[in-house]
Amino acid sequence: MTRSIAVPSRLYYTPSASQPLAGLRFAVKDIFHVKGLKTSGGSRAYYETYDAQHTTAISIQRLLDLGAVLVGKTGLAQFANGDQPTADWVDLHCPFNPRGDGYQDPSGSSTGSGVAVAAYAWLDMAIGTDTGGSMRGPAASNGVFGNRPSTGAVSMAGVLPLSPHLDTAGVFTRSAALWSDVTRHWYNATADAYSPPTHIYISRASTALPAPAAAALFASFLTRLSHAFNSTTTETDVRAKWTATHNATAAADDLDSLLNLPYGVLTAVDQYNLLGASFLADHAATHAGALPYINPNPRARWAWGIAALANDGGVYDAAVGNMTAFREWWGEMHFPSSSPSASPSPSSSPSPLPPLSSSTSDQTTGAGAGACKSRNLYVYMRASAGTPAYRDEYVAPRDTPPLGFDDWTIAGYAGAPEVVLPLGEVAYESRVTGRTEWVPVAVDVMAGRGCDGWLAGLVGELVREGVVLNTTKTATSPIATTPSKPHP
Repeated sequence: MTRSIAVPSRLYYTPSASQPLAGLRFAVKDIFHVKGLKTSGGSRAYYETYDAQHTTAISIQRLLDLGAVLVGKTGLAQFANGDQPTADWVDLHCPFNPRGDGYQDPSGSSTGSGVAVAAYAWLDMAIGTDTGGSMRGPAASNGVFGNRPSTGAVSMAGVLPLSPHLDTAGVFTRSAALWSDVTRHWYNATADAYSPPTHIYISRASTALPAPAAAALFASFLTRLSHAFNSTTTETDVRAKWTATHNATAAADDLDSLLNLPYGVLTAVDQYNLLGASFLADHAATHAGALPYINPNPRARWAWGIAALANDGGVYDAAVGNMTAFREWWGEMHFPSSSPSASPSPSSSPSPLPPLSSSTSDQTTGAGAGACKSRNLYVYMRASAGTPAYRDEYVAPRDTPPLGFDDWTIAGYAGAPEVVLPLGEVAYESRVTGRTEWVPVAVDVMAGRGCDGWLAGLVGELVREGVVLNTTKTATSPIATTPSKPHP
């Protein structure tokens, strides 16, 4: 059941100005191309259909150039579609969350990367992608640090796409200091000087969490945060604020209507056109006309996207327009910035889209995040925090992509950086072990678009001020429930 993984000794690596990440061991989600290796995307048929790659994804090559050492690839929800462990992981088995009773949902789609960092002390970090929460979900579920950067902060060339409008790449670590250091160098954001946040917005939805123990951790975090910085703090109802202040030309007066469809439309249509259609054709051409097996979730998403576009040819452009309207409003209301507000577009026409190799969007070049002009924060905790989510639960099959609006969807639509910070663990009575176990609890902190370097500096300052944990341990030991330095 166990295979050994060879890793080089760190004794032979010395960080330098040109290689600040020298000797750091990392794993990468098997959606990134690596020269000499096949890419699976979580699909056995995809792995079998295509040869080993001739080039390495630009983002991964940058880490190698910075001195990091790649030791392996990690499993993922098929084609980054956020599969449920029991319902959708058919082609490959879902990795096990090492926290709690060992049978909690590890979240996805960067599942293996989040699990690996939580489980293996010999692994320093792991790389994943985040389109609609694929980094942030596993970070929270597995009790590690993880993020999505500003859209366009890092190149997505050589990465299997979900949607170029939303795709980003992030890093998991057990150390706040390491996360800060890696992201600053990886996103080339070392020049962004840290200064205290000017305004801190707190999601009103997070002030009424259903799990009392998680709510207590969140309240304690906010207390430490207010003691650490002399910043204005405002409780914010984003939905009500949109209704009261949005541009009159917006397509809807309420956010739930405006942003119900964009994520589903963009990811379903883009991935089918950029990956699915060619994969189905290539497999059929090499297998006497036979189609490949596709897991239930991506299969349903692609079919939904094709049908949505057939029923309404303008649905794709409407999705882009609604997302752009929200991005502009969000920046004006919460993070005034000179960053470009228009999202990258893979094509002037939604269907058919050009092949991935011809993409010229800022997602490919990694140069579209813009400058950091804001020092504000948006802070929230997910409603599911502190409650168990068993991996063996049977859920109804999906017939649509994820639809709707919530706090965790904001960063993708806004193109903004967001980091998940572990706060500790809370107890629950496990129906698996029949005893008290502990589930991780984390908080999400969002900055303005282009403020990746500043956010990295802020996390370092939060550690120094005792607001957040300095490190989390692997799953053989419980996560600490207090920061390294007590607040006054």
